[in-house]
Amino acid sequence: MSLYLDAIKEKYYCTIGLNNLRKGKFLKACKNFQKALLINPGPENLFNVGISLMSLNQFSDAEFYMIKVHEKIPENEINGLSLGECLLRLKKWKKAEEIFTELSQLNPRNKTILHYLDLSRNVIAREKYVK
Repeated sequence: MSLYLDAIKEKYYCTIGLNNLRKGKFLKACKNFQKALLINPGPENLFNVGISLMSLNQFSDAEFYMIKVHEKIPENEINGLSLGECLLRLKKWKKAEEIFTELSQLNPRNKTILHYLDLSRNVIAREKYVK
């Protein structure tokens, strides 16, 4: 019975968190996603906390969660792009380039990935980007 109730609570917190995220209530979203994460520390909840922290411009904290997801599912394109974005914002150019290189090897025709890979390598463009 407890597992069933936990699943319902987790879904509730995720739903509220997603609604808050859509409404631009990033702090409330983050708090709800963290509650879901306490129930289930799976990749989806880790990702949701990371995205909400990025929305709050808390990139150092978000990096922690995005790395955890990347360790569990390195081929996940959306998380990889989010992690790379986070690393760019933290001016961790080499790490960002590594992530975008990994992603480009998995999907060499994805224009978004190639754009971010070029951005991570271009000193002037990346400095402008983070401002």
